[in-house]
Amino acid sequence: MNDMFYEYDTDRFSPLTYKYCAGIKNKPHYHNQIEMFYVVSGTQVVTINGQTFEAKKGDIVFCNSYDIHQYYFKATSFILFIGIPTSYTAFFNSHTGSGRLAENHIPKSKATAEIYKVMKTFSTAKQHSFMHNFGLVNQLLGLLFETVGAESQSNIKSHNLIQTILDYINKNYCRPLTLNTIAEHCNYNPYYISRIFNKTFNCNLNSYINLRRLEALTEIKTQNPENSITEIAAAVGFPAQRTFYRVFKEVYGCTPRQYFTHNQENTFEKKHKQNSSKKSKNTGKS
Repeated sequence: MNDMFYEYDTDRFSPLTYKYCAGIKNKPHYHNQIEMFYVVSGTQVVTINGQTFEAKKGDIVFCNSYDIHQYYFKATSFILFIGIPTSYTAFFNSHTGSGRLAENHIPKSKATAEIYKVMKTFSTAKQHSFMHNFGLVNQLLGLLFETVGAESQSNIKSHNLIQTILDYINKNYCRPLTLNTIAEHCNYNPYYISRIFNKTFNCNLNSYINLRRLEALTEIKTQNPENSITEIAAAVGFPAQRTFYRVFKEVYGCTPRQYFTHNQENTFEKKHKQNSSKKSKNTGKS
């Protein structure tokens, strides 16, 4: 089963983000906010919507809203990363008609050097107002738009449908969901919905719905360890315990009890190490 997931917390909590960091490594995921990075040194391997490429020194990588992306790096790499929440992108969305750029990879050029200069001005974003930072974001997105243009209308139509499907699932996964109910909501033929979803995610609709339910379940159980796993499973939409246990083992390779026991032990061990470290520092000071 595909382990691509929706980064709910990124869309819910993330502020305007600016950071230099070593190369990023993560699983396939997507979110509503835009993100991009400039490769300062090394090579970052990137997969976006099923297309894999290498971004080298001087290149820029841009992830549109809801692009499925995954990063890993070769040897040592260093990047400047910027994450832009949806609260900053209203003008960009209306001006381009979709809020989506035509290219995810912009190879090294005079344009990327100019864009990098603007990216560096985000270092003072925390010191300024929303209005000031809104101007910075639009200057940056304007340069990117001038460099690669907006996505074609045919691609935009498919993307908008996928976004509608994902939004509907994210809001309704706790309820009974079927291909037919989703197709009816989107006003499309069920066969077409199934085909475009499978093509985009390499994952069928039912598998994705169950992954979204598992993501919600693990978050709830981690925050509320005293709650019953089977009760949470029912609350997040699993129609039967048998289905829940089967899907859980397919995704995590173990039973729910084994998974959460292991997580609790790891959490306890981390807290113990942190407390021991604090005690040694305090002893050293005295």
